[in-house]
Amino acid sequence: MRRLLLLLLLLSGNCAANQELHFALPNFPPYSYLNDKGEIIGEGVEEVSRVLKEMKVVFDFRVVPNYGKALNEIEKGRSDGFFLATQNDERDKVAVFSAPVTVNRWNWFFLPPQEGRKVIDLKDKGIRVASHLKANTYLWLKKKGYANVEGNSDSMTLVKLLKRGRLDAVFLSEGVFLEANRKQGFDEKWFNFHVQRAKPFGVYISKDYLKNNPDFMKQFNKLVMDYYGSQVQKMLGVR
Repeated sequence: MRRLLLLLLLLSGNCAANQELHFALPNFPPYSYLNDKGEIIGEGVEEVSRVLKEMKVVFDFRVVPNYGKALNEIEKGRSDGFFLATQNDERDKVAVFSAPVTVNRWNWFFLPPQEGRKVIDLKDKGIRVASHLKANTYLWLKKKGYANVEGNSDSMTLVKLLKRGRLDAVFLSEGVFLEANRKQGFDEKWFNFHVQRAKPFGVYISKDYLKNNPDFMKQFNKLVMDYYGSQVQKMLGVR
């Protein structure tokens, strides 16, 4: 009987340690998005799934329109996390940021100078700029006081608007812009870019989940560093 009780306690402990995780992922190709078959795919999906499978955690994903909605799902208790994301104070109130899985380069994209078109002064608050709605790049533009900031959850639309001259500049994750540009078959030579900064790109896990699974983040971060740590340091220029 004692052995049976001990076995039941061990099993219940394992279940608690491996509590199921529910993620609400922003529609943010190439990191997380739905393909033509309705499957959730992307670079971030592959990278994070690899870690969670190694931990033997049961998990599921669903896609929401943007980062604002992904954060709201945690706040409402309908999700345990989202990724890939950069860190900010609003997200830190309800979730904990993991070790970086990769690096997100924030870039300005704009049309090259042509006859009759002036070189853009990125510090000119009169320029028409846009970013992915509710993403950290969008929030950064607002914080810095840019007057004419547009937000759109469809990165492909942002690329089209820039190419048509309806925007002066797009401020976006490098990988996201290049993926949207590639899908539309545009030549990369038609735009110029300027790197603003490189930010760690990781996973947010809700504080409520971590209260019930206190060892999760330590285990998760260790595997993230084992798999991706050297690559991230190289991308950030750390030696």
